[in-house]
This record gives sequence, C-alpha cells and structure tokens, in this order.
Amino acid sequence: MFKNFNYSKLDNTINLSISLNLEDKLDICFGDLHQRIKDDLGDEVFKAIENIVEIECDINRVTKYGATQYSFYYDDCANYEYRNYSLDELKNSYEIVLNEKDKNDIKDFVQDTKNDYIENSRNDYILKSCNLSIDEIICNTFTRDKYHIDNEDDDEFHSRVESYIAMLIADKYYRYFWQENLENYLNEILDNYSNDELKDIIEYIIYEEEQ
Repeated sequence: MFKNFNYSKLDNTINLSISLNLEDKLDICFGDLHQRIKDDLGDEVFKAIENIVEIECDINRVTKYGATQYSFYYDDCANYEYRNYSLDELKNSYEIVLNEKDKNDIKDFVQDTKNDYIENSRNDYILKSCNLSIDEIICNTFTRDKYHIDNEDDDEFHSRVESYIAMLIADKYYRYFWQENLENYLNEILDNYSNDELKDIIEYIIYEEEQ
C-alpha cells in the first residue's frame, strides 16, 4: 500500500500520523485493530461472534469496492462473510452478543415479515408460522433443523429471520470497518505510537513490500 509513499515524510519532524492516508493507516494498524475489537468486545462475546462471522476480513476489500466506485466494502451488509455455523451456535451467539435493543429489533422484523406474508398470501392460504407468536417464531428459527418443515414458504420465513439475526451479530464486528467509524479507530491506535515507532513500522512495511 505504501508504493506511492513520500519518503521525505519519514524525515519530517511533524506528527507523522497526520500525513498518512486512510489506506496507509489501515496497513499499519490492521493487526492492532483486530486486537482492539477483541479488547472492546471481551473474550466471551468475541468468541460468540467468531462462531458466526469470518473474523479475519480481507484488508484489500475494506476501502475498495468495484473497479470505478470508491466506497467501504463492509458498509453493505450483503458483503458480510459468515462461517458455516450451526443453529445451536447462532442461538448461543444471539443470547451472548445481542442486547435488548437488538432483540426488540428482531421482534419488529419478525412482525413486519409476518405481516408481509399475510398480506401477500396466495389463495387465502396463511403460513403455519403466521399463526405463531413472535417468540415462537424466533424459537423455531433456532430449532428447525431438528424437525421437518413441510412447507417451503414456512422454511423461507424462518431463513429470513435467521439471516437478520446473523446480520445483527456480524454488525458487532464489521461496524469497526464502516466508513463512519474506521478512521476514528485507526487514529486512536496511531496515537499510541511515537513518530520514531511509526517510522520503523513504515520502513519495515515498505521493505516487506519490495521483497
């Protein structure tokens, strides 16, 4: 990432971190940022997220998306990366990671989804799931791998709820890479380095890239 870096900055007495662009900061701080995320979340929550989400996101994707468009890849939740988790792992992460606001958001999502299915029902057929309470639908989302759902639309309903829950869990990790947050976190990390330490890190990264 430092191929266009101005080497004269290394000999400048001003605060070196001010002269770095976002990608330079990300290259320097990527490993530290993951440690910051782990420290902020705590071991139990981090592990619960790690069971659902591919934690080591691709540094080359963070600030670039598409050939011509410049944006932040993980601002779009469609780009979140997930592990092949089990529903038991999802339920465990739901209980550990999400707060009451998140869980109320899920209930609102389930109610809205339920209303959509009722309004768009075909031939007056109402899904069995729509006769269940919100809490029953959420519970069945976590246990549906243990019994057969004989209606494809019922299974799709629960899949939509599952995807929404997984997305809220993933938000807790990927929010650190959203445009509105990323540079602030990187600047906080850089504040812990002296100019001399930054110079050493940059020189090492440049050396590694040239090999």
